[in-house]
Amino acid sequence: MILYAVRRYLNFTEAEWDALSWDRQRAYLDGMAEDESVPFSFQSAPTALPFGPSGPQVRTGVDAGTNVISLTDMLAGFEAGRKPRGR
Repeated sequence: MILYAVRRYLNFTEAEWDALSWDRQRAYLDGMAEDESVPFSFQSAPTALPFGPSGPQVRTGVDAGTNVISLTDMLAGFEAGRKPRGR
């Protein structure tokens, strides 16, 4: 339905529409939804936008992966291996 409205009212081909960034696509869709002469409406999924009704959405309890690789420990191990061993 969206591609039909985009082609008919905005004269974009599917490839041209796909080449636009999501914020530009959203601006065009918002404009078509507000224009009374265009019989078009859409509802976006609540997770489709980076911002919620009260500001940015924040996820909590997500593992950031900070303990996966410790470069400091790796370098310390390499340096320890390079030191001459007591003979």
